[in-house]
Order: sequence, then C-alpha cells, then structure tokens
Amino acid sequence: MEILINDEVFSSSINNFISFTEPPMISGSSPPVAPLGEDRVKIYIEGGYFDPAFEYFCFFKAQIAFQNETKAYFASNKMIICEVPSASLIRHSDYVNIKVIIRDL
Repeated sequence: MEILINDEVFSSSINNFISFTEPPMISGSSPPVAPLGEDRVKIYIEGGYFDPAFEYFCFFKAQIAFQNETKAYFASNKMIICEVPSASLIRHSDYVNIKVIIRDL
C-alpha cells in the first residue's frame, strides 16, 4: 500500500485496505423556529449519508457562542434528531443556530 501526502510517498508491506465513507451532508432542519418557553424541543436535522457507526452531537448558539452539547439520536441515513437542552437558551421565538459535530466510535 502506498499513500501520497504532500508529495511524499509512504509505503507499507502490509496489504491494508482503505474504504471511503461519504461524509454526512445537512440540507435543512425542522422546525426552523424554536418555540418560546418549551423544554426539550426536538430539532430534526435532515440531509444524507448519516451513519450509525458515528456519534453525532449538537451545539446550540446562545448569545455569540455555540455551547450546551447534546447527543443527537440517529434516526436514519437521512436524519438525526437533536433536543434543545433548555428553554433558558431561547430568549424569544427565533431561528435556531446549530453546529453538528461527528465523532468516530
């Protein structure tokens, strides 16, 4: 096996196989607006190539920073589900800003 990185070739005498996994793609979310004063609102992240072999985490923007990490639930290869951790993050009904992080198990 040979791997080319920055014009340098790395070789191995072991016959390893490399498989490529398509990275997840996010196309939208629903609801797009978080209701005022409700706890544990579910946000459905829609897209493609979600894989149950990975863990997904959502961070919600409060003020100017993303914080309050919550684990997302794998629903299908086209959807994961996040829960807004607390209504205290939402000062008024507004668009939800979410950052999704993927971690390999």
